[in-house]
Amino acid sequence: MKNINLKELFKNKTTIYLSIVLGLLLVIGVSYAYFSITVNGNEEAKDITVTTGNLSLYYNSGPYYNRTSGYTELTCSKWHDTTRSKPSVCNYESNALTSEAKNQISSTKWYLGSVNYDRNAKEIYIQERSTNVNSGNKQTWDGEVALIYPSDYIYASSACYNDNTMKANNVSDSSKDYRNEKCINTNWLFIGAWYWVVSLNSNHPGNAMFVNIYGNVDYTSSINYGSVRQSLYLNANVNYVSGDGTKSNPFVIN
Repeated sequence: MKNINLKELFKNKTTIYLSIVLGLLLVIGVSYAYFSITVNGNEEAKDITVTTGNLSLYYNSGPYYNRTSGYTELTCSKWHDTTRSKPSVCNYESNALTSEAKNQISSTKWYLGSVNYDRNAKEIYIQERSTNVNSGNKQTWDGEVALIYPSDYIYASSACYNDNTMKANNVSDSSKDYRNEKCINTNWLFIGAWYWVVSLNSNHPGNAMFVNIYGNVDYTSSINYGSVRQSLYLNANVNYVSGDGTKSNPFVIN
């Protein structure tokens, strides 16, 4: 099969989620994370670059990034099988980024605007890229591995993303948000488990956004434990070889 250059396919960088196994190149490594710090006894949510757990360091240096074993401020786990003590010794010698994978990841600008959940796909996308952030937080962060955006999850539903009446969360009518069966059944990022996304909540400084088990987007206290779904951008010169992105036929790139 002829290799296809991703730049030709997408005319830009394309996001690939680590929840999809790309041949033997990328392996799932889902971990629990802390999103907050305590200031004078008060809980305040922080973006991914300024946290007690420090997601940016966790996924861009340390044991996970370097495919080694060592201490980390975050608990280490695979999915929900974890202990909640920290710091922890995490062994990612066979379950993290390979050297080949890191060479194919592009450093990119991640937007850290806070969002509301009662908005449609386009509105949330705009909020993510706004200057509305908690006091002291950055508006953007440059790095290689972060978390998916709320809008990534919403746009993944082919039946609902283009319907402006559908909200990420509609507390008065669940048929008008992403719990709707047609949204769940056509969303390849829905897995029936809840996990953090990269954005904070704009109305409640101590809360971060997440995808819940029912399929809609919600928020909760940033001191809670939750799964994460890593996200990255591939370099434009990476080639697509084969696969359709399913578990039985994953994408293969080189």
